[in-house]
Amino acid sequence: RVIMYHFNIDSGSISDRQLRALSLEIAPVNKTRDWFGALMDYGALKQTARKTGIPKAGASQSAFEGSDRQIRGWIVKQVLTKCRGTIRLRDVQKYWDGKENDRGGANSSALIHARIWNIVSKLESEGVLELVLDPDDDDHQIRLP
Repeated sequence: RVIMYHFNIDSGSISDRQLRALSLEIAPVNKTRDWFGALMDYGALKQTARKTGIPKAGASQSAFEGSDRQIRGWIVKQVLTKCRGTIRLRDVQKYWDGKENDRGGANSSALIHARIWNIVSKLESEGVLELVLDPDDDDHQIRLP
């Protein structure tokens, strides 16, 4: 909304995909984190939907509970704060198996384990965490790079 307001772009004339591309195009190279943080600050200071007449962009975000976003956040939090920088993959899978059972979910353990593996693999490919096979117990350790 901030970019639409600042550049006087009508909300009906641009798709979310085009707006995302524009925001990446105008962001300074190697400073995107600072840039988007500044945009959020600017938006909080200057913009409201009522004031600009621009509706909230995009579709509603999907539910957080039980989502990949929740699992990603939980894993990173565990590694950063509670596990001294390392957690076993088996422990993560066991925790989320229990959460699924508590929610009354119908997902099997195999499905949960595959989801966890995909999430952890993505975190590794993004450079957030690394997976290391522990030969002593044939399990993977998830740790900070």
